[in-house]
Amino acid sequence: MNKCTVILLLAGLAPAQTKPPEHPPEPIIYEFKNVNADRAAEIVNFVQQVLGPRVLVQVNGPFKAAIIHPQGLLGPESAVAMVKAEELLKRYDVTPPPEPRIDFVAYLVRASDHQDITPGQPIPPAIEDAVAEMRRTFAYTHYSLLDTVSTEVHHHTEVENMVTGAKAGPAGNLAPFFYQIAYGDTTLSADGKTVLVNPFKFSLRIPDWPDHTGITTDLAIREGQKLVLGRVRTSIIDSTDIFLVLTVKLH
Repeated sequence: MNKCTVILLLAGLAPAQTKPPEHPPEPIIYEFKNVNADRAAEIVNFVQQVLGPRVLVQVNGPFKAAIIHPQGLLGPESAVAMVKAEELLKRYDVTPPPEPRIDFVAYLVRASDHQDITPGQPIPPAIEDAVAEMRRTFAYTHYSLLDTVSTEVHHHTEVENMVTGAKAGPAGNLAPFFYQIAYGDTTLSADGKTVLVNPFKFSLRIPDWPDHTGITTDLAIREGQKLVLGRVRTSIIDSTDIFLVLTVKLH
């Protein structure tokens, strides 16, 4: 091979050796339009899980935006993965459905072994089956309705009221007592049918009693269910107690 041939071969190799590397695509910025910052973060986390290491999706909370970076790939493949990430962000950036209205109805049911207790009101049809189950479970002979409390519940909703019917002493005279129903953090479960309350509180304050008495619990209740909570003593001389029957309706 002569000198001229060697020079020509080297000249032919030169373009392949000096080809510049491909540059990664520019980041894509997606601005959320229909969700809040918390929901935007959830969407970004989901998209990152779906696409894995092909792209890097980061959320910017203050600006409610997502930044899509190439990761691990260069050239057209990286650009395709970034476009796919942007499409997924758009798909889930939708206005969430309105939260349902949650209406609780609390029935204060008095149970007693004594006929001379003030009768109160008849048990309403809405909770007749719940009271029938109470009759089979407990030894009380008389049941009556003291009060009905309907409440549209948001977070940390409280209701206070007064009813008459607590025996205050040996004379048997009836005195008013005060009660409070407090709904704590109230949310709807994933099934869309069960309401969770954390915590739920029902407390009584009876004049001349040293302490309040009541119930504190976390609860889950379905629409159509009659949840019996109790019992709370309201007399210092006999077995006269209060039960709370709770129902919920979603609108």
